Amino acid sequence: MKTNRILIITAGLFILAGAVIAGIALMLTARSSEQNARMETYEVTEKISNVNIDVNMSDIKIMPVMGTDKITLTYFTDDTNKYDISEDNGTLSVKYVKFNKEKAKWYDYYFSFDFSRDHDVILQVPKNFRADLLLHADYGDIEVTDMSGDSMNIHTSYGDLDITGCKFKAMECATDYGDIDIERSQSDTFNCSTDFGSIDVTDTAGKINCGTDYGDIEFERISGASIVMDTSCGDIEGTIDGREADYTINAQTNLGDKNVQSRAGGEKRLDVKTDMGDIDIIFLK
Repeated sequence: MKTNRILIITAGLFILAGAVIAGIALMLTARSSEQNARMETYEVTEKISNVNIDVNMSDIKIMPVMGTDKITLTYFTDDTNKYDISEDNGTLSVKYVKFNKEKAKWYDYYFSFDFSRDHDVILQVPKNFRADLLLHADYGDIEVTDMSGDSMNIHTSYGDLDITGCKFKAMECATDYGDIDIERSQSDTFNCSTDFGSIDVTDTAGKINCGTDYGDIEFERISGASIVMDTSCGDIEGTIDGREADYTINAQTNLGDKNVQSRAGGEKRLDVKTDMGDIDIIFLK
């Protein structure tokens, strides 16, 4: 009994010591991040045709600015965290680096919660600027406005995607745990997917393929030679800028109602499927 009591007391002391160390490190990390966090600006000097941004907890925003011919990157950093920024062969690369080894403290490696990372990384570009985009965030949202190019590939693990007024030959938009909002955009091939989120597409044209596991798919005034909407647990509803007779339709729902029926004969393709949800589609012509 005495031995068991000693073991229990010893284990309790270790747990208490660990909690105290973690609490101290947490306070030190939070205080250090608050004191040293600062906004910095980087001006691109080369001609850029590709943008590659890879961040952690920051949001990414790309937007045109009237009346300028400069490309400017604005971001937040501190003494222990930074971004590696480079220009090479027409590619602007921005990569988040968790620790600056020269200035990081011992507790940063074990108890860093990146409080200062909750800031935007903003890329401001001239109006009518064209570039291919490769954007990735772990815990941030991604917002792209009025951009064009050959390809756009964006992904976030725990964030939302907001695409407005974009035109690319190929667009790939994916998030694991977030919503996708697409407005006034065009693409030859347009693929967007989320595991746990909803998809909202408005005034968008192209070969559209939208998929979600647990969420609704809504759309307004979309058009294209091929429209595919697939969700496991959610509703599919919206309007198509076209005639029903133009589409070969495959509409399936296992546990829900639908207002369109599968039919052949159209030159275009409409494929809508939900396992547990309703299908409600209106053709505007």
